[in-house]
This record gives sequence, C-alpha cells and structure tokens, in this order.
Amino acid sequence: MVKVIRGKVKGGGMIDVVVPDIHVHSYVKDRKLTYLDLFYSFAQVVARNTKKTEEDKIEAIVRTMIELHTKIVSYIFISRLLYGQEKKILSLKETRRIRDHKPYQIYIGLLTAQGDALHSLRDMVNAIDGLFHKEHGRRIKREEWFRMNMDIRNFLHHVGVPNVTKQNGGIVISFETKRLEQLNPKHLQYFKKEDFESQRHIEFIISSENDVQQLLVPLDRWAKAYIDQIDPNEEVSVITGYRKNGSARYKKIKLRELLDQTYQT
Repeated sequence: MVKVIRGKVKGGGMIDVVVPDIHVHSYVKDRKLTYLDLFYSFAQVVARNTKKTEEDKIEAIVRTMIELHTKIVSYIFISRLLYGQEKKILSLKETRRIRDHKPYQIYIGLLTAQGDALHSLRDMVNAIDGLFHKEHGRRIKREEWFRMNMDIRNFLHHVGVPNVTKQNGGIVISFETKRLEQLNPKHLQYFKKEDFESQRHIEFIISSENDVQQLLVPLDRWAKAYIDQIDPNEEVSVITGYRKNGSARYKKIKLRELLDQTYQT
C-alpha cells in the first residue's frame, strides 16, 4: 500500500506527498513485508546502478512505482468484485420463466474490466523491465493463467459479448464462432484460432476465486529478481514523526534490516 504524508516545506507552506508504505516507520516496524513492498522503495537504487539509465528517468521511478501499485490495487479491487458477483450468480435460484439478466451483465462488465486491468499491468511490467534493460517479466507472461486471461480479454473485445450460464456449480461463458473473423489470430497467446473453427460456440469455464493470488505470486517473484541485485547495505529514509514546527523527522534504514522481515508470497 501507499501513504500520503503531509509535511512542511521551506517558506512555511504544507505539501502532501504520496510514498510507499516502507517510508513510514510505524508501518515497517514488526510487520511482514513482500518483495513488492521492497521494490516500490528500492527501485531508485536499481535505476541508479543501471549504467544506461538517464538521470531524468531515475527521478521518474518514484512516480512509476506509485503507478504500478495503483494498477495492482485496481486489479485486486476489480477481482474481488468479480468474485463477489460470481458467487451471487451461483447462489441465484432461477425458478421463474422470466428472469432479470442484469446480474450477468454486471459480471461481464467486471470480467472485461479485470482483463483490461491485467493488460495494463502487463504493459507496466514491460515498461519497467525496459527501463532497467531486463526481461524479468517474461516469466509472468509465460504463466498459463495469464495467457488464458489475455485470450479471454481478446474475445471480449473483438468477438463480442458472451452468453453466461451456470453449469455443474460453475460459470461458463460462450462466444459464437461465426464472429471469429473479427479476431486477429496473432493476438491469441494460449489458444489457436483453428481450435474453434469446427465448433458453433467457444466455451470457457470461469472461476475467479484465486485470481488475486495468481497475480501476486509471480509479481513478487518478479520484484525479488530486482531486489536480489541490490547491495543489502543500501538505505532508504523513513519518516518517524514530526517536529513541533511541522517538519518531518526521518531516519535511515538498510535493506538488510527489511529483508529480515520479508517473505515470498
């Protein structure tokens, strides 16, 4: 998570600054951290140690990390809404001949939003890897769940709105294959277009229960690849409180101290 810190600046004014959690000592103290937590704060160190990284890009790293965190929070929020809607649909007792379709429309909207959030996160990981001249994010893009979700997003955007049904205690979405000509085969990462051409419908069994964990685990491994290349004696400044005049009080904390509190998701 991130925090908003209000502090006094020269001249007597006040300013709000958005910073990663680690920059607040009360958050760091006696708390388990992930490698993503560390990466949000120590990415500047990686940039500084990257010979090909220009100085202006180093200054932009803090904003990039906040943006990365915002995209992750957005994905988690949408995924939890999607799972809640999934459970709502599965609990519906559809005994009437005429029923409201709105719950299914909301589900499709959330499924589309989740795919877009994941696509945006992929672009962000690619951009950060490019900034550091690394390819650590390739592992994420090779994950089966990731490639399948990207394909479902492509179907939602280019093939059309699917039909949503309940089968055997789960949710199934199906697309009409006659609209496949609208989908560029080059955009498919897991499936192949010819897999569906002999069928009238394409069906996917959807379960969003583990979507958040499926994302956070490989993202944490990705962040660890960067943290592993940092000298454990590198430091960041953390806020410990405020002086009477309203200015913030800081202390230095080493990466090695934080690593003792870190676990891999």
